[in-house]
Amino acid sequence: PPQQYFVPANEHSAYRIKGGTYSLISALENAIGNENIIFNTHITEIIDQRNSICINDNLQNDFVCKQVIVAMPPKVISNTIKFTPPLPDALINTMQQTQTWMSGSTKFSVEYKKAFWKEGGFSGSVYSQSGLATEIYDHTNFEETKFAIKGFLNGSAIHYTFDERRAKVITQLTQYFGDEAKNYISYNDKIWNDKYIQPTVDNFLRPHFNNGHSLYGKSYMNDKLFFTGTETSLEFGGYMEGAVIAAKSAAERVSNMIEK
Repeated sequence: PPQQYFVPANEHSAYRIKGGTYSLISALENAIGNENIIFNTHITEIIDQRNSICINDNLQNDFVCKQVIVAMPPKVISNTIKFTPPLPDALINTMQQTQTWMSGSTKFSVEYKKAFWKEGGFSGSVYSQSGLATEIYDHTNFEETKFAIKGFLNGSAIHYTFDERRAKVITQLTQYFGDEAKNYISYNDKIWNDKYIQPTVDNFLRPHFNNGHSLYGKSYMNDKLFFTGTETSLEFGGYMEGAVIAAKSAAERVSNMIEK
């Protein structure tokens, strides 16, 4: 049965970024320059050319580089990019056996005119083993001008239509926070269901499996090819902290190779 629990003031297990995490993307875009970012394409092959690396994309473009850093989930890398010459079998096997955090998850958000749950004395945090929404959190912005409840749906969500998921979530929120939960502005959700990362029946990987494997910390193609991404991090694999740690590690390794 539902139970209420007390959350001490100013105790947080996680933090949000003022301006939203998109502000990180904007900062990176400003530093890199939009003219240096290519959209609506994907890499099909990476070729070692002794003193350089050639990257081919699906639009038949070629890019010649001194070093390449691939920042993608390992399983996506091994399922979508051809390497010439082939990468070591041990690395490819590890990539196939590395769980991609959030694969198969469904994230939802319900927007409201005000944070009525706070007015009722609730933090907005809910953990459920019975409803479609398994984790629920307050998603009010820093300025407290926009209000929402967001969270994650369980694995069965993929079998429902969008309207069915919305109805089930609103019913669940109403059970927890009262009838005001029915007066929402908008409902949105996203199923992170990518054919390149979905586990098969005979290849189920437990959460964070092989995250931070030592093979991801090495360089390949004569010290010109590097792998990074949150799943490669020794700490907080799968989370944003892991992504930052992995990025810093890759940057240091590339810098060391350039200095040599």
